[in-house]
Formats: sequence, structure tokens, C-alpha cells
Amino acid sequence: MTFIKKHRSIISAPGKHRRRLSATRPAIIERLEVRRLLSTYAASNYFPLPAASHTTPTSAGESFLSSRYVPATPTSTSFGNLSVSLSIAEETTPVAFSGNIAAGELIPPGSESVAITLNGVTQNAVIGAQGYFTSTFNTIALPASNTPYQVTYAYAGDATFAGVTDNTTTTLLVMPTSGTEVPVYRLFSPVTKEHLYTSDVNEYNTLATEGWDQEGLAWNDYNGLVTISGVTTIPVYRLYNIPEQQHLWTTDPNEYNTLKNFVGTWSVDGIAGYIFPTVVVSSTALYRMSWPFDPAADIHLWTTDLNEYDTDTSVYGWTMEGIIGYVM
Repeated sequence: MTFIKKHRSIISAPGKHRRRLSATRPAIIERLEVRRLLSTYAASNYFPLPAASHTTPTSAGESFLSSRYVPATPTSTSFGNLSVSLSIAEETTPVAFSGNIAAGELIPPGSESVAITLNGVTQNAVIGAQGYFTSTFNTIALPASNTPYQVTYAYAGDATFAGVTDNTTTTLLVMPTSGTEVPVYRLFSPVTKEHLYTSDVNEYNTLATEGWDQEGLAWNDYNGLVTISGVTTIPVYRLYNIPEQQHLWTTDPNEYNTLKNFVGTWSVDGIAGYIFPTVVVSSTALYRMSWPFDPAADIHLWTTDLNEYDTDTSVYGWTMEGIIGYVM
């Protein structure tokens, strides 16, 4: 009986060792996993933080790594949904500028901000949810100018997010509140098939010496802001398509900004004049149509002659684009 008890004791011993191994196995596996991850990250674009920032891992190798490793190069950031260019009357206040900032799906922390600068004045817009930021400027003291004020957005960056600056997307044009009525002349180029409209008598006469046909007075508009019966004029922007040698006039800020910022073939001529957005006393509608048979040429025609508008669109195939404003 004694002999049997001894062997029973020996047989039972391995079970105790198995329980000890079972108790320590998770810790061993965790350390092995940490070593594997460290080897992987050591060969990639990561480096250790200073020793003072090291902390003891708690439960997983990934937590261990996240406390010790940051990207070697800050992640590239970019702006989005920045405010479009604006035109306001002088002594107008306030004006808000906004946008979003992100690095892919990552957003800089809310403790940081985007510096927005207008005419030498910088205001810091705190980065909020989804990277949204905004700041309102008091523009009442900005003097009227034919040259738009540039709005600059700047994010300084940090160890994780790279800095970024945008100084091209948004401008602010401050327009004088007293405009006068001026004539607009029309010309036609037999070479490019373009009609050109200008209130510049010198341009009108110079182009005539270069082969353009003078077609006389087209209409009257204004050289600044004017209010009649509560309706204030809006700017007419002029652009030039360099390869196609075609001009475009538009009252649509979105069209103007899109062609200016995202279509590289267009150059900006600025504001050509001011017209009314809705009908006022003694005004007439200004129609716009386009030539659809050569889209690349981007040929348009503007006219106050309803008969010309109807004939060109119904007989000659021009595409109606409707009324863009009202002139005198």
C-alpha cells in the first residue's frame, strides 16, 4: 500500500506543473506578441519616442506600441470646403470665412486652430468636429478697391499632422457704393467667331484696328454698386480662355471661382461691370446663349435683343441659357 501511495503522489505532480504553466501562459504569449510587433514596426516608418514618455504596457502589445511609437513623418493635411470668393459693398460687416481640415479620415485635435488672415489681420479659428473651422471678420473699415483682398488659411501643424497653407481659393472684393451708368460696346471677331463686350472705349477702338467688327452700343451697365427701388447691382465677372481665345461674362460667383481655381485654361480679367439681379424701372433683360456644336471652343453670346435670342436658339441651334441679369 505504501508503494502505491508514493506512485500516486508522483503521478499527481505533473498536474500541478500544468496548472502553473497554464497560469503564466497568457503573460508569455503577450510578451511574444509584443516582440513580434516591435520587430514589424522597427522595419517600418516608425521610431521610438524619448524615454521620458515611455509607459508600462498594460494588457496588449498594441497598447504598448501606441504609447511608444509615432509616425516618422507627419501626416499630410489639406483644406476642404473653403469659403468661395465674395463681393460686398463697402462699410459692410461682418463676413465669415470657414472650411474643413483633415488628413484623410484623421482630424487635427480641437486644441489647435487655423489662422485666417484678411488684409493683415489674423484670427485663429478653433478646429471643431469633422475638422470644421470658422471665423468672422469685421470688414466695415476695409476700403473699396478694384483689387480683391486675398484671404489666407494657415495650419501650423504638429508632430502628427503636417502644416498646410492656402492663399489662392478665397478673395474678398469690397466695392464702392456709388456707381455711374456707362455704355457697353459690342464687337465681333471673324477669326474666332467671338462677340466681345467692353465699356473701355480704348479697347473698343483698338480691337477695330486689329480686324474686329464694331457693332456699336450693346447696353448700359454700371461701374460700381447702385441701388434702385431696393435692388442693388451685382458684379459681372470677365474671364478669358487662353487656348480657345474666348471670353466669358458671368454673374455667378460659383462659375467664376470654379473656372478660376480648377480649370487651368482660364485667366481672370476681373469685374467688367455691374448689373441688376432682378428687374428695375427702365431696365431690360440680358440673355445668354451658348454654341453647342463646338463645346471645346466654349462660344457664348449675350444680347438684350429678344428677337436675336429667339432666332439664334430656334433657327440656328444655339442653346438658351436664360436671363443673367438686367441692364439699362
